[in-house]
Amino acid sequence: MDLSALMTMENIFVQMENHGADPQELDRSVDQVCQLLLASLPPSPVYAEAILSCKDDDDASYSGGGGLDRISALPDALLGDIVSRLPTKDAARTAALSTRWRGVWLSTPLVLVDTGLLPPDASGGGDGDVERPLPLDSSGAVAAAVSRVLETHPGPFRCVELISSAMDARRRELARWLHLLAVKGVRELVLVNRRRPMDVALPATVFALAPLSRLHLGTWRFPDTAALPRGAGFPHLRELGLYCVHMEDRDLDFVLANSPVLEHLGVYYSQRRIVLLRLASHSLRCVQIRMCIVGEIAVVDAPRLERLLLWEMIEFGSCGRTKLRIGNAPKLQLLGYLRPGIDVLEIGNTIIKAGTKVSPRTIFPWVNVLALKVHFEVRHEAKLLPNFLKCFPYVVNLHIKSEQAHEPAGKLNLKFWQEADRIECLQSSISYVVFYGYRGERSELTFLKYILGSGQVLEEMVIVLVKGLFSSWDEVDDKLLKPLVSVKMANENCRQEKEILPILLQDCSCTLHGSEHQDIAILALRVNFGVLKEVTMLVSFLRCFPNIETLHIKSDRDYEPTGRHHAKFWREVCPVECINSHVKKIVLHEFQGNKCEFEFLKFISRTAQELQALLLMLTSQIYSSIDEDNEVNSQLALLSFASEECITSLLGPEVRTYYGWVFLMCPCPFRVVHIRRFIFAFHRPELAEWTHHVADKGVEHLVLINKPNTVHRTLNAFLPVNILRCAALRRLFLANWIFSATTAFPRGADDQISALPNNLLSEIVSRLPITDAIHTTSLSHGWSRIWHSIPLNLDNSQIKREGEHFVDEISNDALVARVSSILLSHPGPFSSVRLTCGNMGSHEDTLKSWFRAFAAKHLEELTFLNLHYPNYLTVPGDLFRCKSLRWLYLVGVQLPNTGTIPPTHMFHELQEICLFRCILHERDIENLLTCSPKVENLSLISNTCSCPLQLHMCNRSLRCILYWASLLEELVVVSAPGLERLILWKDYASDWDDCKKIRICSAPKLKVIGYLNPSDHVLQIGDAVIKNDMKASATVVVPSVEILAMAVRFGVRKEEQMVPCFLNCFPSIKILHVKDTSAKNAWNYKIASDLSLYDPFGFVVSAITPA
Repeated sequence: MDLSALMTMENIFVQMENHGADPQELDRSVDQVCQLLLASLPPSPVYAEAILSCKDDDDASYSGGGGLDRISALPDALLGDIVSRLPTKDAARTAALSTRWRGVWLSTPLVLVDTGLLPPDASGGGDGDVERPLPLDSSGAVAAAVSRVLETHPGPFRCVELISSAMDARRRELARWLHLLAVKGVRELVLVNRRRPMDVALPATVFALAPLSRLHLGTWRFPDTAALPRGAGFPHLRELGLYCVHMEDRDLDFVLANSPVLEHLGVYYSQRRIVLLRLASHSLRCVQIRMCIVGEIAVVDAPRLERLLLWEMIEFGSCGRTKLRIGNAPKLQLLGYLRPGIDVLEIGNTIIKAGTKVSPRTIFPWVNVLALKVHFEVRHEAKLLPNFLKCFPYVVNLHIKSEQAHEPAGKLNLKFWQEADRIECLQSSISYVVFYGYRGERSELTFLKYILGSGQVLEEMVIVLVKGLFSSWDEVDDKLLKPLVSVKMANENCRQEKEILPILLQDCSCTLHGSEHQDIAILALRVNFGVLKEVTMLVSFLRCFPNIETLHIKSDRDYEPTGRHHAKFWREVCPVECINSHVKKIVLHEFQGNKCEFEFLKFISRTAQELQALLLMLTSQIYSSIDEDNEVNSQLALLSFASEECITSLLGPEVRTYYGWVFLMCPCPFRVVHIRRFIFAFHRPELAEWTHHVADKGVEHLVLINKPNTVHRTLNAFLPVNILRCAALRRLFLANWIFSATTAFPRGADDQISALPNNLLSEIVSRLPITDAIHTTSLSHGWSRIWHSIPLNLDNSQIKREGEHFVDEISNDALVARVSSILLSHPGPFSSVRLTCGNMGSHEDTLKSWFRAFAAKHLEELTFLNLHYPNYLTVPGDLFRCKSLRWLYLVGVQLPNTGTIPPTHMFHELQEICLFRCILHERDIENLLTCSPKVENLSLISNTCSCPLQLHMCNRSLRCILYWASLLEELVVVSAPGLERLILWKDYASDWDDCKKIRICSAPKLKVIGYLNPSDHVLQIGDAVIKNDMKASATVVVPSVEILAMAVRFGVRKEEQMVPCFLNCFPSIKILHVKDTSAKNAWNYKIASDLSLYDPFGFVVSAITPA
């Protein structure tokens, strides 16, 4: 077979097929390539395990279809975000839930992942360790579904992933898909061709996807860029991944040249040898090349390049050598993996060879993370290692991967490294070294000794062992630790501080960081006592912590026992210093009672001289009866402890056993007791017993936190009366308890709570839920007056009973009756009332009585939410008689006729107004502000009206105005001497077609304004409308503004030209927020350079943040 003719991977498969290879085997090989490819793709934005279900059988509270639909009440933006994360099938099905959901999917930028359209039996099977096959659309059903989704959804498309189809049979559909993606706008695209042939031509229409910011292509033949028209490219592309793509060098050059904002480039498993990869881009920040054959990589001009990663490059004779030529890359900080002796390194015009003299032309001073791959048993490769290190004098982190040589060719001893010329980075900058793949070879050990002996600022070395190569800790000690400990380290500060240079030994199954840690007193380990290797490492770990006093060990389950119960090992093991002289308490968690664990306990009992307590935490799966517990006790009784003071105890699996044991075993007085996260409703006898002990032991600080019963969704745990016997209590913290009038006090007991001062009792009752506060009136004659004497705080959600819902008519009628009863029975004053109502059309008289009560009983804070749609409900006119109001929040209502408000009806104390989704009429806002002389905050959110409003602000007390997506034609700040913030807010400025003119007449304290949108907002300062090329003057500036926010569609020249005009009106801004709302995310550099001429950018502006 002529290998020189096999230029692509597909050619290899074709020739193998011509030479008699099994086609099924070739398909499996392609599947393996695709498996590797799909594993390298970025994570999908869709939660594959998400399930859309109208009923949850596991939750009884939602059965019967009467549950409150809280999800539908969420804002549109949040609902759209939820739908975009569902699999495509479920996302489309949400349109059938209700009229509220009908338009959510169509109005949400589409996220389409075709694997979610596969039938269940095609999504991959397999059990146990059987590898699951990749999902593949063999029937064409997925392709048809993709076509329907792309045709139906109006766009735009946020993310589209098509990875399940063999594209050779779907060329017509593919052309249609790309056309729809271009017309409707796609931002992220993952397009993978499955099955052979692997060089299916990718349509050139992919270059019509101008809005793309992220593109990943897999198993294609790239379009011939020589035939593309001028101007073709990806103007907004920031991330490009090419997986198993057949493309010419000139094609990659074309993509880089025509992607002006490309930051991340990845080339993986290239189908052909890349002769020359030229990196010439002013935007590239990261380049990754993995499992490719590359002849030369030339970093020609990459001023922003920070990371260049070469992963698992293929070594294929002389073709596997890569020449890396570094030119202009002043920000390159991470480089690797380079292969000395295989790769050719050229800096400037100098090729680095063995013996190359160090000069300013042969060093690259910006790299601080360097990774190298070395065959230490190949002499000419290892000899080049010092020369490569000399080229990067300021490396801080050095990663070395040792590769095993198939044909060793000479080894270097320590003398070679000691006679090497000075390596600057080792002497002055390298502080962290990671050595991967240590096998115990002499050449590897000599290099490690050299690093330790030369690293003047070395702080930490990590050595990763080859998995399974070392059978015991003693072998590691002989082949690594002992030789390294004998090295005289260059960093003498470590020895002066009486520390040993930290060394990490890693064998995939366990890690040990540090040789000795003198200050650690508590250690926790996890061990499988049935595996000899882990038991051996347990002893080694304990020797590294000589001063521990408390030892926690969790016993893993004995799934793979080796070496029986290791009795001989524990008899012959050398003494462990911490066990002999320091450990005072040992807790063995998940104790199973097998022979391996008891052999360890025998070792502890013989050697632990200072042990005071041995606690065995039993597992609930094994110890479920008292007889089994007694059996463990009998075996513990046979142990003879070296410490006569040692107490052994068993702790059962239930928390109640633990607390009961604590109270019984400790006769001394308690000072602090915390019991939390426990469902006391299931353990009332234990609770009574514990509180009895709390009273007898003289507890001073007590915390009792009841965990609610999540099954019945009730607290149903009553505070025990024993708590009243705790005479020594100084601090008491209770949470999630019920105090009921039916609680029986013991005869003769003092009612100490009722003896508290009235002001303190009032404070307690005011913090209770409204139902519990009302129940206190039946406790006694003294309590009956408390609730009536405190200001009322009413939230009708607290009086809603289980199964009731605001939108249900019967439930709503019952809630209305309860609210009326409370408002009528309480004498006032009313502090806060929060009412969430359904349909109030049949309760018009009741609604009027409520507002009369609000006025008569001096309500201070009112929140009124009308959930019924459409919102034709009109608030009664008695609202304007509520002279004590300080806070007003109305949702989904209409204001009464504000034009007929008598002059005597004033909100003298009103400070904050919020109108959300209300229906407003002409001059409603002006009239409302006129009768609110102290209002400071005004929020208008998603309001509507019969015609666009002209809002004129004239108020001396206003400090903040929030206008959010309400229909408005003109906003005029006529006179607002106290106004500080004018917030104009909506998600997408390009969709604003409601607010037109923003006019500022008199606002001397205005500091914050935005978002201003040059396309839809006409800005007027005084009498002058701000236009393009308007010259700055004192009459068209607002000098008080310090924070400005703008929403601009960059790429639209008319809007870009208005940016400097707007900025010129605010000469004193210090913080500028700019939100790019364009579909074409481009910045006009000519405009940017012009902006530097203006005073805000040249002298005053201190921070610019893109939103």
